Amino acid sequence: MVIQSRIISSDDLSNPPLKPPLPDSAELRERYETVRSINSFAFGLGLQRADAIKALKNAGIDIYEEIARAWQKGTSVRELSRCHGVGRDTISRWIRRTGRAVPIANSRKRYDEQVVVNVYQETRSCNRAAKAAHVAWRTAKMVLVRHGLWADE
Repeated sequence: MVIQSRIISSDDLSNPPLKPPLPDSAELRERYETVRSINSFAFGLGLQRADAIKALKNAGIDIYEEIARAWQKGTSVRELSRCHGVGRDTISRWIRRTGRAVPIANSRKRYDEQVVVNVYQETRSCNRAAKAAHVAWRTAKMVLVRHGLWADE
């Protein structure tokens, strides 16, 4: 077996291979509508993901807005991540880039903050507010701090 080695010259570094020519905007939109995945779209055109996003933007499709709209309609970040072939953090970052707030993964509130606030304002007792909302005293205190009703010393 003969292994051939190639010496890289400075000409090779200064003249990188050319990118494949992109189809027109209508065809780009059609291709994206067919695959509905940024990674599949990029791979099909032989592009890096960032270049594919730019190509879609030039074709009139804002991928960040598309993903954010799908998320607002109820598609989970995890589903979007699987569909587009990128991480959940990337999907969340893309959604935040559109100006929307994405809650952290385990931020489901299992209690009503307003109950804590109302009971505290009536009784001035964090303990009673915690019992009324069925939460720990510390949780009630954090709610009150967030609402500016409790000053931490």
